[in-house]
Amino acid sequence: MRPLHVRPAGEPARGGRPGARPNRGGGTFNRSAVLQRSLAMLRAVLERSDPRLTRQLPEDIHALAVELLEEPWALTAFEIDNLAAFLDRTGDFARALAANVIPRQDFLQAISALTFAEKAALVDAAIQRHAPKAAMVAEPSPT
Repeated sequence: MRPLHVRPAGEPARGGRPGARPNRGGGTFNRSAVLQRSLAMLRAVLERSDPRLTRQLPEDIHALAVELLEEPWALTAFEIDNLAAFLDRTGDFARALAANVIPRQDFLQAISALTFAEKAALVDAAIQRHAPKAAMVAEPSPT
């Protein structure tokens, strides 16, 4: 014996829309709303993880790290996690330390002591600092 399927009132007998329906109503789980909440949460985490506030990172060390990160948007999570070693390998590292009169070991120790969120906030500050340079690189050159 086959089960009897009763259609709700107003549903077409055949050719109705099968499957899931898109959520276009602007509800809680609308893609735009979810993305907006995720970005707002990320911004809040980055703002609250600024190492100048959380660790009292000296401004000169913060500014030097931001300047040394010339293409911060290209960093991977691994490189952010190992940011002190990454900065130690940059070409201008020794010259920049000498120009700013910051001992190498103090700089590397301060960066190594940061949590991942604090390092990510430092990288975010570098992205904001170098963003105009990124826009210039992305523009095609007129020929």
